[in-house]
Amino acid sequence: MTPAPVKSLPRRSGNGGHGGGGGHDNTGAMRWLLTYADLITLLMVFFVVMYSISTVQAQKWAQVASSLKASFYGGTSAIDLNNPPGAPGITGGQSGPSPLEQAGQAIAGAIASDKLPQGVAVYYGERGLTISVEGSLLFPGGQAYLTPEARKVLIVIAGVLAGLPNKISVEGHTDNYPIHNAQFPSNWDLSVARAVAVVRFLTEDAGLKPDRFIAVGRAQWDPLYPNDTPADRAKNRRVDLVVLRGEPDTSVGTPVEAPAPAGNQLPIPPSVAPPLPLPAPSPRPSPSSQVPAPVSP
Repeated sequence: MTPAPVKSLPRRSGNGGHGGGGGHDNTGAMRWLLTYADLITLLMVFFVVMYSISTVQAQKWAQVASSLKASFYGGTSAIDLNNPPGAPGITGGQSGPSPLEQAGQAIAGAIASDKLPQGVAVYYGERGLTISVEGSLLFPGGQAYLTPEARKVLIVIAGVLAGLPNKISVEGHTDNYPIHNAQFPSNWDLSVARAVAVVRFLTEDAGLKPDRFIAVGRAQWDPLYPNDTPADRAKNRRVDLVVLRGEPDTSVGTPVEAPAPAGNQLPIPPSVAPPLPLPAPSPRPSPSSQVPAPVSP
């Protein structure tokens, strides 16, 4: 029996109307553009979202900066307004003013309302909040006892410091004029005595906790202005109350042990010179060689 002949199917043309959208026609060849367009769209959306987030943060920080400037009545402060929010600084990423900021604003408001005299200034810095009081508001010239006006100034400052738990470094400063008398042999003694006088008033009279305070004397070695005019020297004579941002490390540390000596020789630093030998004692004259003193008549 002869098999029936097999009919061959006609070949579909790539450009014919009967094409089913195979991978070799024009429609299939352009499908990669869909994936590429999706990728570009997702990248554009990603960068738009990132830009919008950064813009919101900058606007918020600008609002905080303007409010701080307004609170200081146009005065200058040591806050770096170019730092982004959340960076290590005064705010610490908080939504509102920190207690340290509120204390600084309270002091600035007291100065503006004449509750504190113009010789008081407040600053923000890396160490924390600094309340600087000119020496003429606290002490007579060359002395370390507080005047009655000084007590009024310190009472207002103590009311603000009472609401903070931070440690406070009270630092006395002088100008470059040397002092030398029986009470204060140097500017070091005067600056330390003034710092101690302020600490004693804040702890004994104002009722602040003594363990919060550190008394420091800086003498003339940390001036705010050049000591070349009487006005600048008066500004350099001051007492700074630094409300420290962090907890100071007051621990002694780890004891240091001396290295083991080599052999029986004790280690001697090269800067220490050996002691000079003692001079040999002069020989005493024998009794026979002594000449008796003449007897006066």
